[in-house]
Amino acid sequence: MKVAYLLELDLVNHLGVKKKVFSQVENLRRLGCEVEIFCITPSKESDDNVKVFNSINISGEFGITSQLFRYLNRILVVKKLRKALSDYSPELIYMREGVYYPGLNSILDKKNVVIEVNHVYGNIEKSKSKLLAFGFHFLRKKTLENASAFIAISNEVSTSLGKVFPSKPTIVISNGIAKINKLTKLTKLSNNKINILMVGSPNQPWQGYDQLLNFAEELEFSHPKIHFTIIGPSSSELVAKSQNVRFCGYLDEKDLTEHFISADIAIGTLAAYRKNINEVSSLKHRAYGSYGIPFITSVYDTDFSKLEEVLTIPNIDNSIIINKNIVIDFIISMAGKRIDRKSLEGITENNKSISRLSFFNSIVDRVGS
Repeated sequence: MKVAYLLELDLVNHLGVKKKVFSQVENLRRLGCEVEIFCITPSKESDDNVKVFNSINISGEFGITSQLFRYLNRILVVKKLRKALSDYSPELIYMREGVYYPGLNSILDKKNVVIEVNHVYGNIEKSKSKLLAFGFHFLRKKTLENASAFIAISNEVSTSLGKVFPSKPTIVISNGIAKINKLTKLTKLSNNKINILMVGSPNQPWQGYDQLLNFAEELEFSHPKIHFTIIGPSSSELVAKSQNVRFCGYLDEKDLTEHFISADIAIGTLAAYRKNINEVSSLKHRAYGSYGIPFITSVYDTDFSKLEEVLTIPNIDNSIIINKNIVIDFIISMAGKRIDRKSLEGITENNKSISRLSFFNSIVDRVGS
C-alpha cells in the first residue's frame, strides 16, 4: 500500500511527536508499505526523511502572533503541498489531526483519508478562553469531516467521535513504545537517594508540575532520601518550594537518556482534569515505559494502568497529596525495579502498526482506491 503521512509539526522542538511519527512510518515500511511524510513546518529546518513545506520562518510557539503566523503558513503552502501529494498519488492519506485551513478540502477531497485523533472531541480546556475554544473546535470539526475513518488513541476519544460521526469507521489504537531499551534494575545501597523523574514541556498546566512541587515540599524532611528532577520546564516557569527539587530545563536525547537510566520512579500526567480528560495514551508514559521505569499518574492510561508497576491515583485536584501515603509506599516498594519486559512487548509500535495497516486495508477496500 502507498501511504502519505500528512501533518503539521515543529520538527525541531516537538521531538516526542517526531519520534512517534518516525516509529510509525518505520514499522509500516517494515510491513511492506510505501510511506512518505509530508510535513508543514513553522521553520525552514530540513530533514532528509521528510518532505517539508514552509513559507514563513516562525520563531516561538506560544502567543497569538505566533499562532496566526503558523495558520498563515499552512494556507501559503497549500498549492505546493497539493501538487506534491498529487505527484505521489497515494492510495491513502494518514493525517495527524489539526485545525482546518483554506485549501485543505482540495487536498483531501475524494481521497481515502484516515485521521489520527489525539484529543476528546468537543472538549474545552479550562485554560482556554471560550472564544478561543469555540474557534478551535469549529476549525477542528471541519478537518474531521474530511475523514473516511478515524484512529483514536484512547477509548475516551473513540466514544466522543462516535457521538458526532457515528457513520465513520473508528478503531482504538493507542500510542506505542518506539523501542524497548535495555531494562537495567538499579542497585541501591541503604544510604542512596531515591530518584524521582518528571519529564514534560513548558506551558502545560495539565501536567501538574505544581502538584509535584507541593508533594516534594511535604517530603523534604520526612523522607530526605527522596529527590525530584523535573526536565522540560525551566526554573523561570516553576518555583521550587524545597531543596529536594532540581530543574534541568530542556535536554537533548543523550542527556535525557542518562536521567531515564538512573530514575527509580517517574511521574506521569498529574492534572488531566484541567483538560477534562479521563484517559490518556501519553507519549511521556511511553517514554518511561521504553526504559521500564515504574511510574505514577493521576489519569487512566489505555495500556499502562493495567500494569502493577504503574500506580494510577484519582484524577482530581491535589490527588498526589491526598493519596500521599499510597504514593510513598509505591515509591519505596518500586525503587530500583523495572516493568517486566513481557508486559511492554504488547505496547510496542511494532504490534500497533499491524493493527494500523489492517485498518488501512479495510478502509481502502471499503471506500475504493
